[in-house]
Formats: sequence, structure tokens, C-alpha cells
Amino acid sequence: MPESIGVTELPDLTLMTDGFIGRTNEPERAGRLVGLIKPFYGIAESGKYPLSAARRLNKREISEAIASATRREVKGVEFVSMSAPVSRRGWMTDDGYQRYRDI
Repeated sequence: MPESIGVTELPDLTLMTDGFIGRTNEPERAGRLVGLIKPFYGIAESGKYPLSAARRLNKREISEAIASATRREVKGVEFVSMSAPVSRRGWMTDDGYQRYRDI
């Protein structure tokens, strides 16, 4: 399993933004959406994703965001630490745990 996926060439963000906002009847809403996308575009360009300390994360907000995006119930959120990897949990499959350890 690869640790990351390379992108050979990203579309120009300005052209993409102008095209997206110019083709909608709701330019203000489209502009907010583009604002939300920009940090992820930067991550794709740099290939680096900044990690956060667990104390800065809210499990309820994360589970609500995932549930909203997937339209499925989220029964729990498990934080994964780069500095202190979790031991195998009862719900992990052998393959899933091995993939986690490989990463």
C-alpha cells in the first residue's frame, strides 16, 4: 500500500476558481466553497499535511462532519497518534491492523 499518491499536475487554481464562480448563479456561495478548498489545494501542491494535537480536535464535531458528508451514522471517532501508535483494537481486522502498522 503506498504511503501517498502523487499528482503529476494540478490545474491552475485561479483558472479553476474563476471558471467555477463564473458558472454559478450563487457566486458568493461558490466563493466560500473555493475558500474551503484552497487549504487542501495547498496540501496537494506541497504533498505535506500538517497534523494536529489531539487536544485541538473535537470528537463530536468530527463525527458530525463525517456523518453529514457520508449520510451515515458515526458511532465513534478514534484518534491515531504518530508518536504513540495504538495497539490492535477488537474491531480491527488482521489486514486493517497490518496496513495501519505499515503506514
